[in-house]
Amino acid sequence: KRMTLLPDQHEYAVRQIAEDPTVLYLRLALGVVSNWTSFGSFQGSLPATVPCLIDSIFDEIEATYGPVLTRTSLALITFSNGGVSDIEMTDILSMNNEVLSEVFQYSNPGVKRLPSHVWSRLRGALIDLLAKRDGGCYIWYHRQLKEAAERRYEGLRMKAHEVREREGERKKEGGCCN
Repeated sequence: KRMTLLPDQHEYAVRQIAEDPTVLYLRLALGVVSNWTSFGSFQGSLPATVPCLIDSIFDEIEATYGPVLTRTSLALITFSNGGVSDIEMTDILSMNNEVLSEVFQYSNPGVKRLPSHVWSRLRGALIDLLAKRDGGCYIWYHRQLKEAAERRYEGLRMKAHEVREREGERKKEGGCCN
């Protein structure tokens, strides 16, 4: 982004990055900093360690895109074998009534299908956290992101596997996540 930090924003960012001067922390911090505005609050948005920064990022994404949609999507990425493609993610999320209820809480489209743009927008917010494998499957960019997601979404592990199995049975043809 073409932006200039205010002096107090710059000072805060440099101070926080100096606490954990690793490439991963810097990459994650730059993602957070790129969303700062000249009028918004930024204090406290860069926790001092990578695990705390990842949790903060996950908190923000859940608040923005909805906790059910986000947690379900991140659990699917985390507990899949080999990642999840865009089509698979949209199909699996469409099978989850809790996700559909959250997404359609203010409307009734008459179709039990998650619009593809909903996953696309969430994926866009995750783009600096994910890597795309051959075949178009998304996995975590870094081991620490996967570990943080495993800790955070452990309670959804079995549900993610059950949904993947149902999707696999429905398709009879595996995708990225066999």
